[in-house]
Amino acid sequence: MFGAIVVLFLIPFINQSEVRSSAFRPLYRKAFWFLVADFIILGWIGQKVVETPYIEIGQVATVIYFLFFLVVLPGLGILESAMMKTSTK
Repeated sequence: MFGAIVVLFLIPFINQSEVRSSAFRPLYRKAFWFLVADFIILGWIGQKVVETPYIEIGQVATVIYFLFFLVVLPGLGILESAMMKTSTK
């Protein structure tokens, strides 16, 4: 649980995009809704009994949560910055 909170505090340093607003980042807007779905799944799983199908679903949703912040968010920033540089040439 501590790691999930630390990742949220690291977002300003992890984000590599030149544009900070999601209003001008079309790829991030789509990825954001996957994160919202992951939050809903994690909230639902947190209410369930610790049994075999719910344990695996919770583990996969947790990996997706951390992958979003540690891989997808910086990757989208780099990709969108590269796309903006090539479109202005």
